[in-house]
Amino acid sequence: MFGDTLKIVNLKARNSFAYWFNIYANYGLKMLVDRNNVKRYSYPARNYFVINDTAIKISRFAPTNKKAINLVISFPMVNIFNINSINGKYKSAGIFGFDAGIDCFYKHNESVSFNIGAAIDGGFGEYFGHAYIETGSTLYVTVRNNNVIGSFDVGYGLNFSKLE
Repeated sequence: MFGDTLKIVNLKARNSFAYWFNIYANYGLKMLVDRNNVKRYSYPARNYFVINDTAIKISRFAPTNKKAINLVISFPMVNIFNINSINGKYKSAGIFGFDAGIDCFYKHNESVSFNIGAAIDGGFGEYFGHAYIETGSTLYVTVRNNNVIGSFDVGYGLNFSKLE
């Protein structure tokens, strides 16, 4: 019992949405009533603790294990085309696209990713009715080195694209 070490972790509380909603609901009068009430605080839904010797780090996200592999599938919501060609500028936007890839973590917060994808600007063909319409499309391959910083994924790498 005497050889055990005690580690205490304090979570920083935040004022809850309900506490701040009092400004709108009752002109802030209920904030005066709740100012000493512990129920005014809220905490993140998940908390992760990483203990290294004597240092304790609190994170909102689960730590990623080294050698972890994540599969990625995404459907881009907006594709914007701004292409300079010999015929002039082509500007358009669309909603059709697909992206698939893999993330390989070589450290708990660093990974290499490989993605391949395609996107079009929404035209279903070059011929529509009695006239031709312009369409834009792209095929791409991306290789990146990523670093996870908090809730952000920052990376650099190479991108090869074929635009039409």
